[in-house]
Amino acid sequence: MVVLQTSMLLSERQRIASLATTTRLPAVYGYREHVDDGGLISYGVDLRACFRRAAYYVHKIFNGVAPGDLPIEFPTNLELVINPIA
Repeated sequence: MVVLQTSMLLSERQRIASLATTTRLPAVYGYREHVDDGGLISYGVDLRACFRRAAYYVHKIFNGVAPGDLPIEFPTNLELVINPIA
């Protein structure tokens, strides 16, 4: 099963991991938080790094840089997390 990267599914991560484990269904997630709560494996962006980068942009805007002058960035910190006990 592939669990999509959405905030709705992220908020239900414990329930999803529990159901996947109970039914012995291997699941791949997009965020490490799913694995932290019992999921099998995740591969995707590092949310903490994205939040830190967003703070950098907010700081620039508060210091007078126009939002339209800031470049659009794609997250570059991807991580593979495996749960050895799942």
